[in-house]
Order: sequence, then C-alpha cells, then structure tokens
Amino acid sequence: MIRRLLFVLLAFSVSFAAYADGYTKPKVRAITAFVRLDRASYGEQIAAALQVLREAQGDFQKQGYEVQTIRIVTQPLPELVDSLSETQALAFLKNLDDASARENFVPNVGPVMSRDTDDPRNVRLMEKALSTLPHLATSTIIAGEDGIHWKVIAESAALVHYVTGTAPTARAISTSRPPRW
Repeated sequence: MIRRLLFVLLAFSVSFAAYADGYTKPKVRAITAFVRLDRASYGEQIAAALQVLREAQGDFQKQGYEVQTIRIVTQPLPELVDSLSETQALAFLKNLDDASARENFVPNVGPVMSRDTDDPRNVRLMEKALSTLPHLATSTIIAGEDGIHWKVIAESAALVHYVTGTAPTARAISTSRPPRW
C-alpha cells in the first residue's frame, strides 16, 4: 500500500513539475494526406489535399499545438512512375519536388520496394532522385506477414549508402508500413 502511494505521489510530482516548468503541448510531427496521384491531374490533386491539410494544421494551431510539417504520401513509387522511362520518371519526380518547395509540404512517393520480388531498378531510380531532389522522401517495407524481406533490406542499405555519399542533405528513409491501397 505504501509503495503504491509513493508511486502515485512520485508520478503526480513529475507531472506537476512538468506543468510548473512551463509545460507546453507536444509538437505535432506531421499531418499527412494519402493521395493516389494521377500524373495527368496531380497538380489539382495536390492543391485539394493541401487545402485540407492546411485547414487541419490551422485547427491544431488554434488549439495551441505546433505543427512541424504537412506531407503528402502517394501510391508506391513503382505504380506512380509505371510506364515512364527513367528520364520521364525523374522529370516527374523533379516537378513533384519543385511543387513541394513552392507549397511547403513534404512529398513521400510511397515505398520503393515492398517485397523481395519487386524490381530493384526502382531503387536505382530513387538513388538518382534522392541525390538531387532535396524535398522528396520515400520508404521501403523490410518485413510483412510473409516474413523478412532480405532483398529489400539489402537494396535499402545500398540506397542509404548511395544517397548519404551523394546527397546534398541527409535524409531519413522510413521503414514503416504504409496504408493499404
């Protein structure tokens, strides 16, 4: 009983100290929209998503939260650039990166690889893109219900190694699970 009381008092004093020291609300890391982009109308799609994201950002800020970023996550990269040549794909990704700089959002082009059977040429494409495009982000899925994706891990490591040796700025590559499309 005394132990429990001491624990409760300790927890209360720690939380009271946080408020006494000018406790502020936690920062919101990112507000994210998941958008399946159509290359023919992606500008309009991004504008519509940004309108919703900025409204949400404003609502959070009115409640006293600091929102660090807003971001748009697309369908997986292989679907996004399907049927494009490497030159066309890089040009599209540059346009997306340029739009993000103008509109102040983080574009994430979804996972570049999700399974060991995925084409590693998409990783080579992202090596080139991430080395020159400062706002673009991507991810890989290194495991799933089917187990560990060893080829994806090897390709992810190669991508990180390449980008950290060539990119003007360091970037984090997420290995979190994206939404199911």
